[in-house]
Amino acid sequence: MTHTKPLARAFASRPGSYNLAILVSEPIVDPGDSLQIEVYISGYGVIKAPKVAFYPSPNVFDIGKSTVWHSLKTYEDGAMGWGAQQTLLDPIGMVCCLSGGMVFKNDRSQEATWFFDARPSEQDNYQISTEVKHPKGSAPISLDLRLHRKARPGPQSVAFVFTYFDGDSWHTCTNHARFTVRNFYHRHETAVWLIGAIAATMSILANGVKLWPHAKALCSRIVQLL
Repeated sequence: MTHTKPLARAFASRPGSYNLAILVSEPIVDPGDSLQIEVYISGYGVIKAPKVAFYPSPNVFDIGKSTVWHSLKTYEDGAMGWGAQQTLLDPIGMVCCLSGGMVFKNDRSQEATWFFDARPSEQDNYQISTEVKHPKGSAPISLDLRLHRKARPGPQSVAFVFTYFDGDSWHTCTNHARFTVRNFYHRHETAVWLIGAIAATMSILANGVKLWPHAKALCSRIVQLL
């Protein structure tokens, strides 16, 4: 991701429109597993005072082992990417302020920003910094979460709320990272099925042993009648 210009394509000075794109590493997880969530911001145009608030389902994650990565950094190849700062997950929710970032000398506003053209040398390419990541970096906001070993089974989620000012009015959009924590039965479904099959077989055999004398007497009676 190069960084020579801010948003400079056609209509960049018009009120912006943005939304969240959420990627979840695993839709189905077990207690104690790790879960990665990537948060990208797609759109174009004027954007000021942006922030992303997120709230995890309660009593699901091991807070001491769950981290959030964000902010810009320069990698060895000179390109910009994400993942400069690491913060522990807050159990009651967090707000990631997206003000700051790069300052461009050719930008009259001289305002630092996270939002700039990712490929300014390519004609009519509207891809921006918050839509991509460096090969060695992370998403603009990246959550590395460890599920608690006693995490409540069933559907869970992390709610994300994105707020920004487009130069004319405020906007808010919401998205969710959804996943399911398997319960004991689903985690050991094969073993439970095998135990059930073995128990059923033994029950049939046991009943067969009990019924054998009656079946033998019935066969003898039929033979006598013949």
